[in-house]
Amino acid sequence: MARAKEAALELATLLGDKDRVGVIAFNHQYEWLIHDLGKKQWEQLQSALAPIAAAGGTELGPPLESALDLLAKTPPKPPTNKRCAATSSP
Repeated sequence: MARAKEAALELATLLGDKDRVGVIAFNHQYEWLIHDLGKKQWEQLQSALAPIAAAGGTELGPPLESALDLLAKTPPKPPTNKRCAATSSP
């Protein structure tokens, strides 16, 4: 889990000023911890990731579908690229 958190924080360092990020914690259930966060709220991202712990029973499908659904509903603001990144700890 530590590597997954490091990867998420590393990805966030690549955000531009207009980029947004969301965080979903999941195992057999999922929960949106952050829906729409910008680079300026870096501490909030770190705080959201800190309590996440591996609990087993990982089901990637439902949280990934939720993330893709949110991306599909997000209106583009040119110039824009939409990305979805998923990570899980072994």
